[in-house]
Amino acid sequence: MIILGTMLVFSGVLVTSQLVNLTYAEDFSSLLYTPSDSPFGIPYGIWITKYWDWWANVPKTLSPTQQNYPCYTHDVGNVIFLVDPLKISGEVTYTCKIPAAKALFFSLVTSEYDTGIEGYEKATDKQLIDAARQDDNSNAFKVFLDGKVIPSDAIRNLRGESPFWNITIVEGNHYDSPPGVFRAFAEGFYIFLKPLPPGSHQLYYETSSPKSDLQVSPGGKITYNLVVNSTTT
Repeated sequence: MIILGTMLVFSGVLVTSQLVNLTYAEDFSSLLYTPSDSPFGIPYGIWITKYWDWWANVPKTLSPTQQNYPCYTHDVGNVIFLVDPLKISGEVTYTCKIPAAKALFFSLVTSEYDTGIEGYEKATDKQLIDAARQDDNSNAFKVFLDGKVIPSDAIRNLRGESPFWNITIVEGNHYDSPPGVFRAFAEGFYIFLKPLPPGSHQLYYETSSPKSDLQVSPGGKITYNLVVNSTTT
């Protein structure tokens, strides 16, 4: 099985070309956890494994390709995982009401390789690492929060990786990957937003990473309208 990150778009309103002139400048870094952090006492790389343990096993019945897909379907403790819409073409809008004190985690350009992938059944750890890194070297993305830019150059400094772990793949997953337990490695570019203050927020991003050997499409565009409650429930 291989899972590759693609293009997302989040926004509460229509994003225009004027946004390219806006930046967070000094304060954007205060919004994000970095790969050297341990959010909520858990190393960043472990959060990557938790994300793929979920995303690899989203059932077909809950695939983002289905109509009326819920705003978000999974959280782990204080972290909400948002979808990586590799299979989405066109534009989709979600409206989320989320509790206060919840961080948001989602992928931009990422790859996960494991020994369940055809041709990688006997792969060494180095081969898994090299394959994942090579896929993510071609990257382009734009990220906006509340109409302001999180600089792409800064995001490229956030490249993170997981430790090796055993990923369990269940039957009926939305990638049609064979079930089993496989040694896995993931890496790439993620956004790990610290909890947003109560109120309405607009989150927009788009990214692409053409994988010519696998003929992966650049993905779709998604709008997330976020309303953060004033309480944690």
